[in-house]
Amino acid sequence: MVTYVNEDSFLQWYSERCRTPDGNTGRVLDDVYAGYCSTGIQRYVIPAHASVSGEEESYPFRFEDKGCCGSCVPFIYF
Repeated sequence: MVTYVNEDSFLQWYSERCRTPDGNTGRVLDDVYAGYCSTGIQRYVIPAHASVSGEEESYPFRFEDKGCCGSCVPFIYF
């Protein structure tokens, strides 16, 4: 399970900049984590064709794994 920190600011940014924002915030946050897992890049991108501005929009975040005793506790800080 991922712990998201300050996700409200990210979700507000997302809803203001995405042409058709997904109303399921859990799915959006899962997409952030999946994107990081597949690319290793600590930035969420709304492509130009999906943004209100018609330009690529991006939001930086920081990923941290605070594992202890063999466990994995991922955090994403917005």
